[in-house]
Amino acid sequence: MKTILVGIAVWLSALACYAQADTTQVRKKKERTIELSGEVYDSFTKAKVKALITLMRSDSTFVDSMTCWTWSTSSYYQFKVPAKNADYIIKASAEGYNDTTMNYKLRHIARNSWFELPRILMKKKQRSDDDIYKEIGLGGVVVTGTKVKLAYRGDTLVYNASAFNLPEGSMLDGLIRQMPGAELKDNGDIYINGKKVDYLTLNGKDFFKGQNKVMLDNLPYYTVKELKVFDKSTKQSELIGHDVEKKDYVMDVQLKREYNRGLMGNIEGGYGTDKRYMGRLFGLYYDDHSRVSVFANANNVNETHRPGAEGEWTPSNTPQGLRSMKQTGLHIETEDADKNWETNLDAVFAWDDADNMSRTSSERFATGGNILGGSESWSRQKDFRFQAFDYFQIKKPVTLWGTLNVTYTNGHRTNGSQDSTYRESLINQSFNDGLTRYRTLNLSGTIGLHHKFAWGDYLMGGLTGSYTRQKPSDSWTMNRTLFTQTSDTDLRHNYADTHSDNYSYEAEFGYYLQLLNRWFIGANASYTQSLDNSNNLRYRLDRLAEDKLQTEWLPSTHEELKSVIDLNNCDEQQLLTRTASTTLEVMHSSDNEYFSFSLPIKNPHERLYYNDFAGLDTIARRSYVEIAPSISWSRWGKKNGLNSLGYSMNMSRPSLADLMPVDDTTNPLVTTINNPDLKPTLTHNVNIGFQFNNDSIRRFIRVWSNASLTQHSIGTRTIYDTATGVYTYMQDNINGNWNWNLGTSYEQPLDSAKRITLQQRFSVDYLHSVDFDVVYESYKPFEEYDFLKSTVHNWTLNEHLGVEYQKDKLTIGISGEIDWRRSTSHRANFENISAFDYNYGGLLRYTIPWVELNIATDIRMYSRRGYQSEMMNTDDLVWNAELARSLFNEKLTLKFTAFDLLHQLSNKQYSVNAQGRTETWNNCIPRYLMLSVAYKFNKQPKK
Repeated sequence: MKTILVGIAVWLSALACYAQADTTQVRKKKERTIELSGEVYDSFTKAKVKALITLMRSDSTFVDSMTCWTWSTSSYYQFKVPAKNADYIIKASAEGYNDTTMNYKLRHIARNSWFELPRILMKKKQRSDDDIYKEIGLGGVVVTGTKVKLAYRGDTLVYNASAFNLPEGSMLDGLIRQMPGAELKDNGDIYINGKKVDYLTLNGKDFFKGQNKVMLDNLPYYTVKELKVFDKSTKQSELIGHDVEKKDYVMDVQLKREYNRGLMGNIEGGYGTDKRYMGRLFGLYYDDHSRVSVFANANNVNETHRPGAEGEWTPSNTPQGLRSMKQTGLHIETEDADKNWETNLDAVFAWDDADNMSRTSSERFATGGNILGGSESWSRQKDFRFQAFDYFQIKKPVTLWGTLNVTYTNGHRTNGSQDSTYRESLINQSFNDGLTRYRTLNLSGTIGLHHKFAWGDYLMGGLTGSYTRQKPSDSWTMNRTLFTQTSDTDLRHNYADTHSDNYSYEAEFGYYLQLLNRWFIGANASYTQSLDNSNNLRYRLDRLAEDKLQTEWLPSTHEELKSVIDLNNCDEQQLLTRTASTTLEVMHSSDNEYFSFSLPIKNPHERLYYNDFAGLDTIARRSYVEIAPSISWSRWGKKNGLNSLGYSMNMSRPSLADLMPVDDTTNPLVTTINNPDLKPTLTHNVNIGFQFNNDSIRRFIRVWSNASLTQHSIGTRTIYDTATGVYTYMQDNINGNWNWNLGTSYEQPLDSAKRITLQQRFSVDYLHSVDFDVVYESYKPFEEYDFLKSTVHNWTLNEHLGVEYQKDKLTIGISGEIDWRRSTSHRANFENISAFDYNYGGLLRYTIPWVELNIATDIRMYSRRGYQSEMMNTDDLVWNAELARSLFNEKLTLKFTAFDLLHQLSNKQYSVNAQGRTETWNNCIPRYLMLSVAYKFNKQPKK
């Protein structure tokens, strides 16, 4: 720890010298500048105006000009001027408006890097007969060209939605699946060139933040103009005017102009074979200062793939289980005309019903002979969830912002399983049935404020609080275990009450010093307190004379229940944590470069009351220092795109409860022993990225790499009883775990008309997995065994190559992909693994002109080779198709969809680490056909 702190101190000293030297050098070469920024609106409606802004000196001589950027409901401009006192004239001109001028005196510059100018309010011209706009045609000339799918604007990657050919009725998810470099996961996570998008925004504003699938599944693609991917400043940074926190990586969905004002809606419903159904509704009202959205969604198809798209629909990535879901939600966003306050409210109601089945075969690596296992399981889970989130902001008379969040969940789950363990012969079998009921309530809120001083520095403060309660949290399990070698039977009927509650609050204060040439140094301090109460009360109902061997059954009196408490496996805990924290930050931001260094230091003080009801009733205390430095740098330009480099370090440690000297024997086949000597885990992460762009020929090359090293990672010491098949586990620290990956992507048109596009992606991943070997005995204490290390080298190589031809409404694509997994080890009894997953196929999307019939289809062969289980070595030919026809000026769409026409789809997964390998099959939706009808409407206000 001392070495790390000394190294950081030396690094900061060098950085300060560099910043000072950089400042001196800039002074010699270039005059210091500052930014003047302002906004332009209609004087009556306060709507944004895309005006031409001219900056002049006080004698009306020209300095600079620009057209306003428009974003959501805002229209703003920005100029760079010399950092010295001066008088300026700002002139705004826009079609249909009178020219408007404003005088501005630049004073009190000090260390400020920017100044916000008063708003310019423009008045509309009085219209006369001569002012009526005239239609100007092209004399019958038709201009055609190939639309650009993606381009870079500085550090922003922009996808042109109109350049993609999508089937009628597609939603936003269908558009993202076609975008080069984009990957969409089943849970709604989006990756662009291997980097995860933090969240989606709509026209620059939050829209069900953190719930990507709401927008993905319900926003029609025809409303989208373009999608922008970039690093976005946080709310707090936007209020201050420069970045004081790490930027978020976001994807902003920009709507077409006709959907930025007025009312639009989309309704779709369908029914198919095997009782498959779907229905959705989306409505959006938009004006200059408000946005109201409603949506409703219900289906039991559990599928996001669309025919005619390549996607990621491999057998291992197919959504698991049969799932029906119902969702409805409301989004309200509004601001006052003068933009002095705004609020953003999201509310979602959701009902889920999931039916899952799985079969698993496993092999546990052990020097004394590998251990084989097999299991079948099923579960049925039903949930109701409500979530409401509100963000509000006040700019005058002080800058104040805050959030309110409410989450409520109520559900239950039933499950069952059959498991077996064997080597040369069967060792044990177990049969399980269970039921779980739970209800959770979470309340949280935040309020913050900031103040800018005249000399350019900032003062910030904030309060945060939360409360969580989980009750009931009850579970019933019935377990019957047969030990074949001893002919013994273990029967258990357990009931567990694990209710809990906690609260926390935090007060934070920060000061940010603004240096010259856009360097910033910030420091903040905070105090956090939390109290966690948890109960783990377990009862052996099988010890009651009247046990009915039924789930969700309890004896009639509380005294009877207390008489069968499982004292060896119960505990109650109360953890009080007081944490003092401080963070030092150094940042630099310019037009084409961003640098950030952050050094958070935490000093928690923990007090744990722990009672295990079996003799351990104690109070434990500990305090420690935890640091998590991070550094990031990025630079972008017109030719070389974006270059980035980052490093971060994270520290984590076992909870105080995990260090208590107790064990858990709830499961008759597993005994878990706590290890009081566990050490903290330290993880180092490094990432680097390059992009080379040539917009003129549309060539895009991307290269990225990530590496992670974990010190004192958590491994598991395992003792195996050969007679009964019982495992005894103890966690312990182990070194040697690290991973690395490298990825590249390449895209370029192959013809002069830019209709044929080549796409290539390559990635290589290496995982160095280290854990403890299994010991074949159970007669001595843990500390008397010598556990050997088990090391497995895992390589994964992926190559994707595709060619796509697009002209007007015709898209044809062919592609192939191969995944090679190689696992090796020098340990005894390890059989090297070399497995291949590969697929190849094509897609077609076309609109037949004379009948206006949209056709979308894809067919792909998915093959697997090299797996130990023959059930995994398969060939699955998957064919999907869709026909769509729009009527009544494209307001009504009829659609016929066929999924998995050849009935070949299944869900199979494979994993290998230092402990063993596992092959799993999961149930998925069967083949089905569906007929659906969609209706859309759009009503714009009269001009």
